[in-house]
Amino acid sequence: MGDVWLSPVSITASSNQLNCKCYSVKKSTCVWRSRHSLDFALTMKLKPRHVVYSSSSVKVKSFSLETTRMSFLEKPEAVRKSRIHFLEERDEEMLSKRLLKLSRSDKLRSASELFDSMRVSSLQPNPHACNSFLSCLLRNGDLQRVFTVFEFMRTKENLTGHTYSLLLKAVSEAKGCDSALRMFREIENDPNQKRYFDVVLYNTVISLCGRVNNVCETERVWRVMSSDGLVGTEVTYSLLVSIFVRCGRSELALDAYDEMINNKITPREDAMHALPFGVSDS
Repeated sequence: MGDVWLSPVSITASSNQLNCKCYSVKKSTCVWRSRHSLDFALTMKLKPRHVVYSSSSVKVKSFSLETTRMSFLEKPEAVRKSRIHFLEERDEEMLSKRLLKLSRSDKLRSASELFDSMRVSSLQPNPHACNSFLSCLLRNGDLQRVFTVFEFMRTKENLTGHTYSLLLKAVSEAKGCDSALRMFREIENDPNQKRYFDVVLYNTVISLCGRVNNVCETERVWRVMSSDGLVGTEVTYSLLVSIFVRCGRSELALDAYDEMINNKITPREDAMHALPFGVSDS
């Protein structure tokens, strides 16, 4: 048949695939160049598959998108194609409410298409809607897409403490709690990112520490949170008391309990039950 040049007619993009329909034109060389329009937050590489020739047509297999920044042991069970739609509605708040509703209803495909359509249209969902979309991705096990969405939010400075909390949960699912804690320490050293920290994020980090019984990191995070002027919630102190008692640090459990009472926070039932056992064992 001779050399061909493949020219894209239509493109359907997803988080890890780019499917192109092409027609053939006679050419001495075939060169593909692409700029990532959807996943521009991450550096993407196009890896072409082989071209299958038949007597009447040229069939082109899909191109896979690879991220050079992170790799994951697990991938979503099904690749979800994300189509770009023309948005007649241009109000960002209205579109954010729609994204929030779709994410809460666990309609992942529709939420992904709306999110990508907004990005391509230079429209920005509000942080609440983005966080809800991240939660939807986490529930459906689409960990790779979580990082793509986070990078978009970070470049737009469209973040909250809850955003980082969801990010660390994704890292813990993909790489384990220790990796998530290492990432937290890296983020913690960046003043531009630490300004988003809140009690929700610290509660997540303390919970991750508890999963691996890292009592030293638990105490450090607790002290840092207090030095930042943040007051814990009943969830914070319940986690602290439970972790310290389980790790045999009853003196720290008592300190956390005293701080909770001084902050006029009503202790949860699990903390009330854990403390006497810790004191009696010591």
